[in-house]
Amino acid sequence: MGAKSVVVGLVGPLASGKSVVAHELGDLGAEVFTADEVNRDLLAPDQPLLRKVVEAFGPGYLRPDGSLDRAALGRRIFEDEADRTALEAIVHPAMTEELARRVARARAAGAPFVVVEAAVLHKMGAAGLVDVVVRVTASREERLRRLIDRDGLSVEEAERRLAVHERLGLDDVPAEHVIDTTEGLEATRKQVRELWEKLLSGDN
Repeated sequence: MGAKSVVVGLVGPLASGKSVVAHELGDLGAEVFTADEVNRDLLAPDQPLLRKVVEAFGPGYLRPDGSLDRAALGRRIFEDEADRTALEAIVHPAMTEELARRVARARAAGAPFVVVEAAVLHKMGAAGLVDVVVRVTASREERLRRLIDRDGLSVEEAERRLAVHERLGLDDVPAEHVIDTTEGLEATRKQVRELWEKLLSGDN
C-alpha cells in the first residue's frame, strides 16, 4: 500500500490558514508533516544545522540555553534580502532532505495520504516530494486581520509582513486544488471534506 500513497503539498501565503487545513486533513486520517516542525527539529540545540547557522550569522543569535533566538534572527532576515537568501541556502536543503525521509517512512508504513505543509515548498526545492498541490488562500483583508489578532501586530507591522510574502508570490503558486479559508472554520472544513473525497476517489 505504501507505493500507492498520495503526498499532498499544502502551500499558500502568510495567515492563509494552512495549519488549519493541515489539522483537518490530519483528523481525517492523513499523516501530516510541516516545514515549521522540521525546521524546529533541525535547529534544536546542539544540532549540526544550528551550528552552521551560528557560524554564518554569529553567536549573538544563541540564547543562554543554547537554543536559537528565532525572533532576533527573524528580524534580521526580514529586513535584509541577502541575509534571508543566505539563511535559506543553509536551511532549505537540509529541510528538504528531512521531509523526504519522513515522507518515505510514512509511505513505507502504508499511510494512504501524506500531507506536507510548507509555504515555500517550491522555493525550497521540495516540490518533487508531492504528487498534488493544494493552495490555501484567504482575502488579504482577512489575512491582515488574523495577523493583528493572532500575533498582536500593529497594522503597519502586519502590512509589512504581508508585503514580504507578496513579493515571494506565495498566493500565485500553480495548484491542482484551492481552499479558501476567508469565510471561517465551518466553510473551510466543508472544502477540506470535499477535497478528501476527491483524494479518496483518486481525483487528484
